[in-house]
Amino acid sequence: MIRTQVQLEAEQYEALRKLAHRHKISISEAVRRLLKKGMRQGIDDDDSPDAGKLLELSGIAASGRDDIGGRHDEYLDEDFER
Repeated sequence: MIRTQVQLEAEQYEALRKLAHRHKISISEAVRRLLKKGMRQGIDDDDSPDAGKLLELSGIAASGRDDIGGRHDEYLDEDFER
């Protein structure tokens, strides 16, 4: 896998966090699944609601924390406990 960073609006991050929690998967896994689905459908049609959802995912990893790499498991556990 390749590590990357993206930024989300606060509302996008919260929706993604809740989705991941509901499916008992990490946020990273949720992003991978959504991207896979979105890439199958394409993003050429700007009027498509699915394309819009995919484009909203840009910036997903904005947390404001600078130690995610070393403590991501702790933060994931915290999120699942909410």
